[in-house]
Amino acid sequence: MSSVIDQLKINPFNFSDLVKLSDEKETWRVRTGSYRVKFELFQKGKAVFVFDIKRRTSITY
Repeated sequence: MSSVIDQLKINPFNFSDLVKLSDEKETWRVRTGSYRVKFELFQKGKAVFVFDIKRRTSITY
């Protein structure tokens, strides 16, 4: 998980499963394995605020 956070700091748009969440202005979600990381971008991508990390299991669906 720390490698995902490190990659978000370098380039938050360098993920194959990156989704912009429609309910928020600059809120995004990236999927990595069974985890979902939600984050917000500030100053046109110069600052990243990770606010939610959840593990998705078969029970979640």
